[in-house]
Formats: sequence, structure tokens, C-alpha cells
Amino acid sequence: MRNEKPIKKLYNHPLYKVWSNMKTRCKSKHNQNEYWNGRGITVCDEWQRFLPFYKWAIRKWKPGLTLDRKNNDGNYEPNNCRFVTYSVQNLNRRKPKRLPRNYSDYINPPK
Repeated sequence: MRNEKPIKKLYNHPLYKVWSNMKTRCKSKHNQNEYWNGRGITVCDEWQRFLPFYKWAIRKWKPGLTLDRKNNDGNYEPNNCRFVTYSVQNLNRRKPKRLPRNYSDYINPPK
């Protein structure tokens, strides 16, 4: 096994929390729902360890950006992930199964 002692210094880096949260969303029994785990969204084999994820992410990440999947139905993997602002990430999401009762008001606001 490779010596990964230097990685311990990275545990306090913000990307460690990004990586940890990504894995938790996909593996947690509490997330077996329509959002991640229940849809079959997984983390690629390469990113099961933090250091490969860190090496990919550190070239793209800046404070204030969030991890986003380009294809919302795709997995967490280098070719499908990017870092974007929260406002951009909000545009990249699935439509709700049920629309709010007053949904037409959102499209055609009352005058």
C-alpha cells in the first residue's frame, strides 16, 4: 500500500468535505431515495479514495464553487463533474415529479 501520510494534512481542506459529502449522498441508507442512491448515482472507482479526487478537483475548484454533475442522471466521475456557482447548479436539476398547486402562477404570474 502506498504511503498516504501527506494526505492527513488535507483533511482540513474544503475539498475533503466536498468529497466526503459526495460519497455520503451516494452510499447512505438515508439517501435511498429518488435523488442519488435510489437512482443508481454512484462515485467512480477512481474517486473512492480522496487523493485522486483532490488531484482532479484542485485544478478546477475555487472558494464559493460547488461540485455539479453535468448530466444529472450520470455518476460522479471526472468527465461528468465540474465546479460551478450555486446559481448555475440550481439551473441544472431535475424537474419535480409533482408540480405545486399554483404552478401556473410561476409561469404566468397574476397581474
